Amino acid sequence: MVLRRTALSCLPAVVAGLATPADLLALPAAGWRTRWQGGRPMLDIQTGSGKAVRALVASASGLWGVEALGNRLGAQRSTGARMAAPRSAWPAVAGQSGLPAPLGGSQPPSLTYMAVGPAEQAWLDGAELVLGAPWLAGRCWTLDARDGTFALGTPPAAGKAATWALAMHRESGLATTDVQVAGEPLILLFDTAAAAFATPAAQRAAAARSGGAALPVSVGQISESLATRWRSAHPDWLWLDAADRHTQGAWIQVPAVQMAGLSSAPVWFSVTPERTLQDLSAQVGRPVAGRLPMAALGGWRVTLDMANARLHLAT
Repeated sequence: MVLRRTALSCLPAVVAGLATPADLLALPAAGWRTRWQGGRPMLDIQTGSGKAVRALVASASGLWGVEALGNRLGAQRSTGARMAAPRSAWPAVAGQSGLPAPLGGSQPPSLTYMAVGPAEQAWLDGAELVLGAPWLAGRCWTLDARDGTFALGTPPAAGKAATWALAMHRESGLATTDVQVAGEPLILLFDTAAAAFATPAAQRAAAARSGGAALPVSVGQISESLATRWRSAHPDWLWLDAADRHTQGAWIQVPAVQMAGLSSAPVWFSVTPERTLQDLSAQVGRPVAGRLPMAALGGWRVTLDMANARLHLAT
């Protein structure tokens, strides 16, 4: 199943409208406290009238809100089967206090609301607004799971952080990066909102084998052929059959992902069919072996410099 989080070109025409000025979303310009829910960055924000909205920062998704959010903000619905669904004007407030609008484009920025199915609802995990690649593009962001911050920033000074490159796909805005696992080079999609949800049986099995540690939500993806080869070559790596609640696929934990000369803590990956990753590879123009989850970067202060296609990691 291709979810809207993974295919920027598959945004359906569902419902959209213009929110009233009293309901414009507002954020402090200097940064804001972030809820790192399941290892993924979420912003708890409020509309001008005090309505709470949770936003998921999703580097491999588009820019959209759920239909329920549009309804709560009083968005006007479009009618007529032949009409293209309208999009709401970007919800922002004047000056430096508003949620930054996406950069670029010849048209005024807008937000589309859409209905979501059960799998997407699970992926959203309570979020109603998805701040994806179009929103992140062209700016420099700083994320730190250790103190729960997310803010506009500037690249760190030379020598103050380890740096490695992102390969940006011009049309989609998706980013891939080159990493290593057990010395093997891989190309992974950089996905701050990558997630998978374990079955209760998998949770129990993992707890028994890892001293009671719960399985995370921030889980990457890895190709089935590569995971099978890893399982054969590294029998000591944790492997869980039928671990995924939605796909019934297996999960594998790698001891570390190496990037920019640094090694992460152990990272879980869900085993993904080759066809899914072939489609993703065609979309970004590189042979992608999977998705790199935010959990792989949880031990560092991360500067995501989208303007210069760089990631900086500092302790």
